[in-house]
Amino acid sequence: MDSGPAVTPAGPAEHPALGRVALAHDYLNQRGGAERVALELTRLFPGAPLYTSLYRPASTFDEFRAVEVRTSYLDRLPVDTGFRNLLPLYPSAFRELSPVDADIVVASSSGWAHGLRVRSPGQLVVYCHTPARWLYGEAYLGASSAKQWAALPLRAWLRRWDRSAAGRAAAYVANSEATRQRIRIVYGIEAAVVPPPVDVHRFTPTPQGERLLVVSRLLPYKRVDIVVEAATRAGLGLDEDVIAVVGRSADVARLWQAPLGMLFIDGGHTEAAAQTDYEGWAPHVNQGGALAIHDVFPDPADGGQAPYHIYCRALASGAFTEVAVEGSLRLLQRTGDGIG
Repeated sequence: MDSGPAVTPAGPAEHPALGRVALAHDYLNQRGGAERVALELTRLFPGAPLYTSLYRPASTFDEFRAVEVRTSYLDRLPVDTGFRNLLPLYPSAFRELSPVDADIVVASSSGWAHGLRVRSPGQLVVYCHTPARWLYGEAYLGASSAKQWAALPLRAWLRRWDRSAAGRAAAYVANSEATRQRIRIVYGIEAAVVPPPVDVHRFTPTPQGERLLVVSRLLPYKRVDIVVEAATRAGLGLDEDVIAVVGRSADVARLWQAPLGMLFIDGGHTEAAAQTDYEGWAPHVNQGGALAIHDVFPDPADGGQAPYHIYCRALASGAFTEVAVEGSLRLLQRTGDGIG
């Protein structure tokens, strides 16, 4: 497994005002906003070692290869995208890395890194992206995630661990006013607010175009469906504009919650891709809503058969009735339940 180039181990970086500084982050295997914050911390405190549970250089920002990254035993497990399944093991991972011999440890945390202990009289400062969603999500998101239910047998223990770790911090810093309120609700701690570093020069205001683009990691708490609903209410729907959501069809369909008045299937033409599109999206079509399927060729000599197969499946289900044919385009209307 790629662990990046070797970096000569050193002690915590010496800061003229703060003394010896070390850094911590939950896990380094994504290219998200939290990882950008961790990267910016390495620039603020050059030479400071970064403690984390696991590190996958190919899955996160290349700049971390120049940082002295110190990992736990979890780094030896063959896990990358499935890292969330290790949920019960992260407390022990940061216990293994403890205590850190430093004057200040700055932990970039949304669930685990704040559990790193500092050798006395050193102090821990937590830059909090959010209290752990899988432990407290219902307290501020209004609904429990599947991960919360899966963690239910462990949740009481994990909450005790989490609150104990938070209570050891010398100071909490929130990335936003909303996070500051969450920290107060969950931990009873008053946090200062320091917005995360954002390269605003990357963004240039332009006149409104023809499309609204949503780019996000497709996780339930990102609530991409709310973005689309808000855009539609604001008049940015299909009447005037196209709302584009970037992601794999199956992932977006799994997170989608809003009913659809029209579904147009014109994606991948392999059997697997067409069936996935149909199974993921057809259940969202309203009664009376339209299902349009393109490139439907009953004769294999005219084209691929995958769109034709989902067209036949829709009709056979009794849930859809054909109302129009235009070339290879079939327009169906939902008239029943199920998808076949």
